[in-house]
Amino acid sequence: MELEKIKKKREELVNNYNSLVDKRVELEKQLELTSNDILTMRGAILLSNE
Repeated sequence: MELEKIKKKREELVNNYNSLVDKRVELEKQLELTSNDILTMRGAILLSNE
């Protein structure tokens, strides 16, 4: 019975880990988009100042 509890807990932890990895990938994509938006805004500001 103890082995079943360990297997179940391991499965839970693996699922949580995979979920966190997916979230990290999503956040990295959002960060890249935000960085690109900031660069675009900086470029627009610099152009408007000329």
